[in-house]
Amino acid sequence: MTARHLPTSPVLKLTVSSTRTSKPTAPNNLKPPTSKPGFLPPSLHPPAHENIWTLPNALTASRLFSAPLLGYLILHAQPVAALSLFTYAALTDLVDGYLARHYGSQTVVGTILDPMADKTLMTVLTVCLAVQGSLPLYLATLILGRDVLLALSAVYYRWISLPPPKTFWRYWDFSLPSAE
Repeated sequence: MTARHLPTSPVLKLTVSSTRTSKPTAPNNLKPPTSKPGFLPPSLHPPAHENIWTLPNALTASRLFSAPLLGYLILHAQPVAALSLFTYAALTDLVDGYLARHYGSQTVVGTILDPMADKTLMTVLTVCLAVQGSLPLYLATLILGRDVLLALSAVYYRWISLPPPKTFWRYWDFSLPSAE
């Protein structure tokens, strides 16, 4: 009886004969993957989740939540309070960026929240100033149109840079890294 050998890989050698099939054997010089504690092939590594509860993210969130109040203050003719809140927003924008860069607390959610807070403040200010008559309508339309195009491109860029599998829930999980 002659034995036929199938093409072999370094992991598995299979010998087939006309009467019986032998068991697969691993080469002597190759240890099974389970011999290393915590070993996973690179393709099976789960995506890393990061800590999103940081001081820079809290400052950014406070700036995001201050936008409606700022709009209210502008529409109800309270310029001193509106200017004070806008100054707070500008300072927190500076401070959160500094803290995130210099203390290593940059996060994916921070890279999303920071521009979102900026765009929200810009949108609220543009709409409120246009409604109040302090900003010409054509200029408000130009500013808002530009922001809409930027927001749509950001949504698209996040989607194409999200690691597989691309699902609706993974898209909104900002602890998963994508393009930064």
